Amino acid sequence: MRSYADSVEAHATTLGPSDEEAARGWAAWIRHHATSIDPLNGALRQLKVTEARHEDLQPFMHGWSAYGAYRRP
Repeated sequence: MRSYADSVEAHATTLGPSDEEAARGWAAWIRHHATSIDPLNGALRQLKVTEARHEDLQPFMHGWSAYGAYRRP
């Protein structure tokens, strides 16, 4: 999102004064929004998982079995 805001701001220099101001405002909003949703701006915490069932792991196995070192059919 920040790269997109940079592109919007760069393009703003090619516009007329009114459109340039609007584009710069849009770029500022994009940057503010990117900062507000950035997970690294909050407190970092570890998730404490005490146990996981095979069924809980399966969606993350990318075709491998949660029961052993083999691919699921």
